[in-house]
Amino acid sequence: MIESSIEKKSEQVSYLTLKNPTEKDRLVSVWVDGGLITLTMISSKSEKQILLGTIHENAQIVIKEQQ
Repeated sequence: MIESSIEKKSEQVSYLTLKNPTEKDRLVSVWVDGGLITLTMISSKSEKQILLGTIHENAQIVIKEQQ
Protein backbone atom coordinates (compact mmCIF):
# COMPACT_ATOMS: atom_id res chain seq x y z
CA MET A 1 0.00 0.00 0.00
CA ILE A 2 1.27 3.46 -0.91
CA GLU A 3 1.76 5.95 1.92
CA SER A 4 1.41 9.67 1.26
CA SER A 5 2.01 12.97 2.98
CA ILE A 6 1.19 16.42 1.69
CA GLU A 7 3.09 19.61 2.31
CA LYS A 8 0.28 22.01 1.45
CA LYS A 9 0.80 25.74 1.74
CA SER A 10 -2.04 28.04 0.81
CA GLU A 11 -1.12 30.33 -2.10
CA GLN A 12 2.32 28.66 -2.37
CA VAL A 13 3.73 25.65 -4.17
CA SER A 14 2.65 22.32 -2.64
CA TYR A 15 4.38 18.94 -2.74
CA LEU A 16 3.11 15.40 -2.29
CA THR A 17 5.48 12.72 -1.01
CA LEU A 18 4.61 9.14 -1.95
CA LYS A 19 6.31 6.18 -0.24
CA ASN A 20 6.25 2.59 -1.43
CA PRO A 21 7.31 0.27 1.43
CA THR A 22 6.37 -2.88 -0.52
CA GLU A 23 8.49 -5.29 -2.57
CA LYS A 24 6.64 -4.44 -5.82
CA ASP A 25 6.80 -1.39 -8.07
CA ARG A 26 3.49 0.52 -8.03
CA LEU A 27 1.78 2.64 -10.70
CA VAL A 28 -0.03 5.54 -9.03
CA SER A 29 -2.28 8.33 -10.31
CA VAL A 30 -2.62 11.63 -8.45
CA TRP A 31 -5.85 13.65 -8.77
CA VAL A 32 -6.53 17.19 -7.50
CA ASP A 33 -10.15 18.38 -7.46
CA GLY A 34 -11.18 15.66 -9.92
CA GLY A 35 -8.44 16.37 -12.48
CA LEU A 36 -5.54 14.04 -13.20
CA ILE A 37 -2.24 15.70 -12.24
CA THR A 38 0.19 12.86 -12.91
CA LEU A 39 0.59 9.14 -13.48
CA THR A 40 3.86 7.85 -12.03
CA MET A 41 5.71 4.64 -11.20
CA ILE A 42 7.12 4.30 -7.68
CA SER A 43 9.85 1.70 -7.32
CA SER A 44 9.79 -0.79 -4.47
CA LYS A 45 11.15 0.43 -1.13
CA SER A 46 11.46 4.03 -2.34
CA GLU A 47 9.76 7.40 -2.20
CA LYS A 48 8.97 10.07 -4.77
CA GLN A 49 8.12 13.74 -4.40
CA ILE A 50 5.46 15.15 -6.75
CA LEU A 51 5.11 18.88 -7.42
CA LEU A 52 1.43 19.81 -7.20
CA GLY A 53 1.91 23.50 -7.94
CA THR A 54 -0.28 26.14 -6.35
CA ILE A 55 -3.49 24.62 -5.00
CA HIS A 56 -6.20 26.10 -2.82
CA GLU A 57 -6.33 25.30 0.90
CA ASN A 58 -9.31 22.91 0.69
CA ALA A 59 -8.23 21.07 -2.46
CA GLN A 60 -9.32 17.43 -2.62
CA ILE A 61 -6.28 15.24 -3.32
CA VAL A 62 -6.79 11.58 -4.23
CA ILE A 63 -4.08 8.97 -4.76
CA LYS A 64 -5.10 5.83 -6.67
CA GLU A 65 -3.00 2.70 -7.14
CA GLN A 66 -3.49 1.43 -10.69
CA GLN A 67 -4.00 -2.26 -11.42
